[in-house]
Amino acid sequence: MKLLSLCLCLALLLAACAAPAAEETDWTPVQIVLAVETGQLLPYVQADRMDELPTLRMSRPGDAAFERWLTQLGLDPAAVADGALVLAEGPYAMEFSALLLPDAEAAARAAEALEAYRAARTVDFTGYAPEQEALLRTAAVLHRGRVAALFVCPEPETAEQSFARCFSEPPPENFPDWLFDPEPTPTPAPTEAPADDWDYDHDRLTAAWDAGDWSDLHEKDRAILDTIAALLDELARPGQSLPELELAIHDWMVDHMAYDTATLERYGGIPDPDNDNPYGALVHGLGICEGYTSSFQLLMDLIGIPCLSVKGHSDNGREYGEHAWNQVLLDGDWYVVDVTWDDPLTDRELPAAYHHRYYNVTSDGIRRNHFWDEEAVPAARGTRYAWAVGDAGPYQAETALTGLLDGTN
Repeated sequence: MKLLSLCLCLALLLAACAAPAAEETDWTPVQIVLAVETGQLLPYVQADRMDELPTLRMSRPGDAAFERWLTQLGLDPAAVADGALVLAEGPYAMEFSALLLPDAEAAARAAEALEAYRAARTVDFTGYAPEQEALLRTAAVLHRGRVAALFVCPEPETAEQSFARCFSEPPPENFPDWLFDPEPTPTPAPTEAPADDWDYDHDRLTAAWDAGDWSDLHEKDRAILDTIAALLDELARPGQSLPELELAIHDWMVDHMAYDTATLERYGGIPDPDNDNPYGALVHGLGICEGYTSSFQLLMDLIGIPCLSVKGHSDNGREYGEHAWNQVLLDGDWYVVDVTWDDPLTDRELPAAYHHRYYNVTSDGIRRNHFWDEEAVPAARGTRYAWAVGDAGPYQAETALTGLLDGTN
């Protein structure tokens, strides 16, 4: 009720501001951030949908989270007169920030740093969390006078309007300068994984599988092969073709594995130390793209489907991020398989077609957002074993499917 009253009060006060925007403001960065944040949260409060939002935490100059964030931006904390930062806990992109700089030129440079940060942050979510990626693509990077700001939120146009109003009217009386506990919240220090004498070796596991005995291997090797043995016992059927088994393995991975969200978190997330190999992905169920790719590679090799692992980059339209996926050879034709991107982070129930957008597609089908050394791997042109939506794969039904995650449908 307190939050609802505050949101309604601030919304009414901000709506009354209609004077032309100036270049200076008496609003503090904390007040600017709270005003913009309120405009974004109010619809959720009024509709009793607050449970759909991530937990938001604010930090200010002197807090560890704020100083780390400035370092990411490449800004000298000593050159920032004041600031406020609200970040979402967990693997969410929502963010509200405002910086007060010494002069307008410094604010313009800070806005450029915020834009570069926004682009890089977008890459972190590209392919893995489409809803969060969509928020970052449309985020508002603003600067006016001595203030630079970034608002990653559902309604960026509303955020821009709220920001502009902070320059046309003085802050209301009794406007809170701090909504939360003013004491800095300690951020847990990342805990280093205990020393481990094990390294993943693909050839060691395939040799043991072929020999039919892995009892003398390291416990992690045994766990991987035991998991695979149980998996294949569950999925393999009499008379089943290799393409049918490939599809069953792909779908099992989508159903039983998840992207390691700790790699995207801002507050104390501790990634699985084996998220880049089959022990993390198959045994723990947590992986990054390399974990998905190496697991699929191992499984294909063990069932007799020729397979390649491809390392390249993903693209969100401007920036590139490291990524990995596979290619398989079926009846003489190569196909691309990106299990990671077929398993996006979302709380929504998705149709089966969405989980097969990158299953057995062609090189042309992924070229828009996958970039690799095309001379190093054979071109994938196979269409016979593509998913039912057709060989265009990721893009044939893109309007209908992508809209489920970016809010257009």
